[in-house]
Amino acid sequence: MKHWESLVDRKVKEVIGDGNISHIPGAGKPLELDDDPNTPDHLRVTYKIMLDNNAIPEWMEKSKYLEHLEDKLRKQISIRADRFLREIKKVRRYGSLIEEDKIEADWESYIDDFNNRVEKYNKEVIIYNLSVPKSIPHKRPLDSKALIQTALNQKGDD
Repeated sequence: MKHWESLVDRKVKEVIGDGNISHIPGAGKPLELDDDPNTPDHLRVTYKIMLDNNAIPEWMEKSKYLEHLEDKLRKQISIRADRFLREIKKVRRYGSLIEEDKIEADWESYIDDFNNRVEKYNKEVIIYNLSVPKSIPHKRPLDSKALIQTALNQKGDD
């Protein structure tokens, strides 16, 4: 243990040197903490230091990733529902039952894939929720059936 203590002491002395730390940017100035109501008081200094050094906790990166993934899933189902409704409307007007069956089979295949991607997303949400500090709100899992129905209703109303 003494070996590590002496190593740490040497590293600290290297950084401090003769005690003059005025060459360090912001030395002697108070930290400017952003007044973020979502950041607990006891974590503000830590988050400020991390932010200033372009370092963020893994759970924050995961949160951004999940937000991006959720947006992507919502956009994809919206686009695909629009395409399905346009195709089915067109084939019912001018096409055959065989074409209609193919469009519906393609839609069902897409929905199976979409449900699998939402299930995978929801597993990642569970892992995320277990990793965040207690003071951070948890993310809600997505309901694939509700997303599909919403997309169909929105595109059907257009």
